[in-house]
Amino acid sequence: HTQFLLSGMYQNETTVFPGNFNYDRITVNSNIQHSSSDKRFQMTFNAGYTIENNLLPGNDLTSNAIRLAPNAPALYDESGNLNWENSTWTNPLAQLEGKYTNKINNLITNTVLSYQLFDDFQIKLNTGYNYTVLEDNRTIPHTVRNPAFGFDSSISQSYIHSGNRNSFIVEPQLNWTRKGENHTWNLLLGSTFQSQKNEMLTLLGIGYANNSFLGNLNAANTLLILDENNQEYNYQSVFARVNYAFRNKLFLNATGRRDGSSRFSTGNRYGNFGALGAAWLFSEDLKLSWLNFGKLRGSYGITGNDQIGDYQYLQTYIISDYPYDGNIGLQPARLYNPHFKWEENVKKEAALELGLLNQRISLSVAYYNNRSSNQLINYALPGTTGFTSIQANLDAVVENSGWEFELTGTIIRGNDLRWDTSFNISLPKNKLLEFSGLEDSSYINQFVIGQPLSIFKLYKLQGVNPETGLFEFEDYNGDGMITAAEDRQYIADLTPKFYGGISNTLSYKNWALDVFFQFVNKKGVNEFYGSSPAGTMFNQSVSVLDRWQSSGDQATMQQFTTGANPAAVLSYSQFAQSNGIISDASFVRLKSMALSYTLPFGKDAGNSCRIFVQGQNLLTFTRFKGGDPEQGIGYIPSLRRITLGVQ
Repeated sequence: HTQFLLSGMYQNETTVFPGNFNYDRITVNSNIQHSSSDKRFQMTFNAGYTIENNLLPGNDLTSNAIRLAPNAPALYDESGNLNWENSTWTNPLAQLEGKYTNKINNLITNTVLSYQLFDDFQIKLNTGYNYTVLEDNRTIPHTVRNPAFGFDSSISQSYIHSGNRNSFIVEPQLNWTRKGENHTWNLLLGSTFQSQKNEMLTLLGIGYANNSFLGNLNAANTLLILDENNQEYNYQSVFARVNYAFRNKLFLNATGRRDGSSRFSTGNRYGNFGALGAAWLFSEDLKLSWLNFGKLRGSYGITGNDQIGDYQYLQTYIISDYPYDGNIGLQPARLYNPHFKWEENVKKEAALELGLLNQRISLSVAYYNNRSSNQLINYALPGTTGFTSIQANLDAVVENSGWEFELTGTIIRGNDLRWDTSFNISLPKNKLLEFSGLEDSSYINQFVIGQPLSIFKLYKLQGVNPETGLFEFEDYNGDGMITAAEDRQYIADLTPKFYGGISNTLSYKNWALDVFFQFVNKKGVNEFYGSSPAGTMFNQSVSVLDRWQSSGDQATMQQFTTGANPAAVLSYSQFAQSNGIISDASFVRLKSMALSYTLPFGKDAGNSCRIFVQGQNLLTFTRFKGGDPEQGIGYIPSLRRITLGVQ
């Protein structure tokens, strides 16, 4: 009564950067399932081991590449060497001289043991162990710099970071089930014990006799320890859950748990949380011919969050890099605060699920409302305190709510032809409901009561003055000056208004076509603006060509400047902090499309062979003026992938 499974995979892919950069991964997975002859004892064991290797340039070239002036010199000279054009510019491909390597070894194991003591009583043990080793190395040879600074390899550097993490979890459980003619009860009691340890070390080697020695710290003239730390995190909890079902149409459940975390001080280490849920399968009572399935459900619960760094409540110190009186000293790193405690989230949800016309149409409508309080944050402090922040609970209430709709249906259901479609859309809302003392806090210029957390407070652009040729902005306080604190009052909300997807599956005999579109409605920051004024030696968006040139011009871009006009530089700097850099980042993306054919033989024997071609991220339709509208940051979008396979 034992089953074994062993599988493996090798993956290799290159990068979009010039050069021999790539990523590869080797994965081995194993699974063992065993049961006793009487089926009372069950065991499942899973183990996976992964080796990942990554080789990249020392720095991302994308930002420099997108801003490279159109009339820039050639990247390479006639001999194939980097062209520095007599030290008149910085060659962006110089970063290819440096390398970043990353290697990760990861072991994940899980074991579940269960034994049925009686017909209605079961004991179970769930255990897991993870071990991860990380090593990465970044080399900065002297050749990344302009040769005018000299080819002295003594300035070459090599960063080496190593670390490991091991963690385990143990969850003993007791499960009791009692089934009657009309009533079914299920009771679960359990506890969790979890521990995690991290060790990290970062070293810097400076000065090498030859760049071939980069990465070998023994060859460095100077060796510095930049960071060394050990962290331990422990967590434990007890929990209980009661499920009740009446005639399999009315369902009730209640859960409760007490969680303890080492990330809080002794007095605040434990938190109590729980939830209630109910569901009614009303289609069993209505008995309507067109209604195959109808379910109404709702839930209310409180969850906790301790996802902050370790030892945040303690007053800690770091070893100073600068000796005092010939001795290495200590300097304060974190303020003591034993009062912060578990972050709490109150979650409410109600939903309606319907199955219509012999399950040809399925509809789900859900509303959720989550309110978070006691947010665990690094509360910003004035620089006069000597510290930039202190870990604390923010005295604020944040609400996340929204509607979620999902509709699936079968448009055509024939012997040879079938067409299935599905549509889903989410309408999320985020709002800051309460923030005691916001006006006197360091967040006054960041948050607004009644607005989302993802807002930007910006200048409001009024256009280009046709006489001066400079950008003009709204003077909110009417003092005749444009100042940051008083006049950055325009609120730009970057929260998505809605997002979702449309999927269609067409099948005809042995052929099948799957098409999935993703759509998002939102605004984003256009990164083309803000880097440097139009007129400097950087590539610009073509939109800057609609510029002011002489008195009376009506233009969307102010006068060009090389940087010698202080008024134009200041005005452009304010423009980069205005609503002028916000653009429509909505998009529709053909996320995936697959065409497959199943060979028409072997089905009678339970065999099958399927040939398919699949594409991901094939097309994107957007009016966004920046890079990739989905990520919003950077210029490299999700990679387009074409896959040909046989299953």
